[in-house]
Amino acid sequence: MFYQESNNLVHSTYFGKTLYDKKKQIEIIELLLDSIDLSYQYYSNEMNPDNRMKIDKINVHLTNKLKAILMTNKGKAHQAENEYRVVIIPDKKWLKKIEYRNRYGIITPYIEIEFNSVPISELVIGPKISEKISEKGCDAMLKSYGYTHVDIVKSKLDVRF
Repeated sequence: MFYQESNNLVHSTYFGKTLYDKKKQIEIIELLLDSIDLSYQYYSNEMNPDNRMKIDKINVHLTNKLKAILMTNKGKAHQAENEYRVVIIPDKKWLKKIEYRNRYGIITPYIEIEFNSVPISELVIGPKISEKISEKGCDAMLKSYGYTHVDIVKSKLDVRF
């Protein structure tokens, strides 16, 4: 599988290249759903508290993988972006860290996470009405974090609302 993962007490982290091929997306999703079903069949033959806990643990793990895959699948129209994504699935302990922001009149929840510097060679600005403002803002932000040699390009996709 093209995803790497890390599990610790507070979250699961998945990262890898975004998948744009619908056939492969479906194959991976079907494989995960089959795995959930197989784990249930295997442990449900002898249902006891220990096996119930094993089923629950496996299903949470596989469900988190499914969430990560769904969050990193995109249509072929976006393939030129050649995107790499990091998906963090927080557990209940992180609920206290949720903050909210207004984005185009929609209240959006988010959790602020610190990253060490990562190599960035190009930043693609999604379609916006005011692309020049976005470009200047991204350039200023990159420079404030010490990224001085990043190409900023505009997406070829149309604006959608």
